[in-house]
Amino acid sequence: MASKARPEVDDKDKNKNKDKDKDKDKDKDKNRGEHEQDRNKQVVRQVFDDLFSRGRYDLVDKIYSPNCVVHSPGLKGTSLNEAVEEGKSFRAAAPDLKMTADRIEARGDMVTVEWTAKGKNTGRGDGIPATGKSIHIRGRSTFKLDDGKITEVTNNYDQNELFKQLGVNPRK
Repeated sequence: MASKARPEVDDKDKNKNKDKDKDKDKDKDKNRGEHEQDRNKQVVRQVFDDLFSRGRYDLVDKIYSPNCVVHSPGLKGTSLNEAVEEGKSFRAAAPDLKMTADRIEARGDMVTVEWTAKGKNTGRGDGIPATGKSIHIRGRSTFKLDDGKITEVTNNYDQNELFKQLGVNPRK
């Protein structure tokens, strides 16, 4: 009888070990997912800290996939090059532009940022003359990343509010 009880114990031990292995795998996947989300947040933070606020457009190739698609109010196209040119134009219009990532959330390969943009329109950019007026705009951007690079961006902000603060008519 003792020999019959032993295989049952062995089967229970094997099942316990399988369960432990599954738990370890889940923990590894969770840690890998959290690490990837943290990395994605760091990449997106660079967009706000280096590109938007410091004008470091030399980092575009490091941060974005070359085929990145950008959706933005008023943006004439959706290519990365068009979005970069638009960003440079904003910086020319407001050289002191500071964009702050107020809240960053990551879920899987998506990173969402609630942001604030502040600056003074002292330069000419995108056909808008210098008004000397300050802007303060809030918005939300969602970034999709793949292998540490941004592949798609959707920006949402009230473009009419921006024009209102500048005291200019919206572009046609």
